Amino acid sequence: MPKAMFQAVPKPLISDHITHEIEKAIVKGVLKPGQKLSLEELASQFQVSQIPVREALNRLAAMGLIVRKPNQGTFVVEFSPEELKAILEVRDRLEGLAVRLAALRATPDEIKALRKLIAQMEKAASSENTIQLSEVDIIFHRTLWACTRNPFLEKSLASLILPMFGFNMATHLPQVDLSSYTRKHERIVDAIAKGDAEAAEKQIVVLSDDTRKLIAEGQNDVSAKSKTAARKKQSRRG
Repeated sequence: MPKAMFQAVPKPLISDHITHEIEKAIVKGVLKPGQKLSLEELASQFQVSQIPVREALNRLAAMGLIVRKPNQGTFVVEFSPEELKAILEVRDRLEGLAVRLAALRATPDEIKALRKLIAQMEKAASSENTIQLSEVDIIFHRTLWACTRNPFLEKSLASLILPMFGFNMATHLPQVDLSSYTRKHERIVDAIAKGDAEAAEKQIVVLSDDTRKLIAEGQNDVSAKSKTAARKKQSRRG
């Protein structure tokens, strides 16, 4: 884990702050999928005892952002291609429902807030700042979910999608056309502003399909590298 990633925090709500900071580092891809987290190192960086860090890690485990492996330790969650595809199937339905409800329930002020976030995404995309883009992207989706007026749906989406964000930011976002990525989010807002629930849902599926394509490309790359390595090994034997 990089040195001095985190800073000392004030005494009140220490575990809340630590939870938020580690969550932010994961979903932004600063803490990488599969990276091991040390209780001692985290306590040292935050300059606190291990107790609030342990509380924060318990919350993050409940959120699905980290996993504990017996006799191995605590790790940032990572997904296999098959697991990602399964998550995307559920995302299509749940976030599709969310944007449909948003198209019916979002207020003008909420739509204005979403457009401001799009502007921030465009600025990050133009400077190729993937960290900033991912941070605003998360706020965008949380703001979008809040437009549903359905806290149960919000909670379900957060537990499903937030763990995937960090994985995508670390593995897929660097391969994406950032301007095109931002425009696809803008089309969601345009559809919501028009009250067009069907069009908004279609744009969510477009985002999922883009991720599916990247997963497939990644699997093809791995397969090609494996075949190349096998040929080289066979050639050396010959």
